[in-house]
Amino acid sequence: MTVLSGVVMFGGMLATQALGSFGAVVFGGMLPLVVISLATALRRLHDRGKNAAWLVLFAIGPLTCLAIANTFAGLGVLWAVLANLISTLAGIALWVWGWIELGFRRGDPQSNLYGADPMAEPA
Repeated sequence: MTVLSGVVMFGGMLATQALGSFGAVVFGGMLPLVVISLATALRRLHDRGKNAAWLVLFAIGPLTCLAIANTFAGLGVLWAVLANLISTLAGIALWVWGWIELGFRRGDPQSNLYGADPMAEPA
């Protein structure tokens, strides 16, 4: 998914430079990739016995923290610099936590609310 996203982004940038704003249509190829990524993440969360609220935390949380950090970025006073740093670190922490939770942790070894263990041996 990362490679495909990179290809679409690179193609979109080239198309925009070559064709102007009409070339931005290529960025529409990101929509299916985002939908597939969210569906995969949700399925993985269900495998771990977690609901869709965790997807909001892992997908929207880091973006929200970085948006908050950007509001403090240009102020230049000490409290704003500290707020920017704390918010940026919180966003990075949420991103890393989601990455570990979805990418490296094993699913529930027994059945949970969302179904049986997909790695279990057939009966």
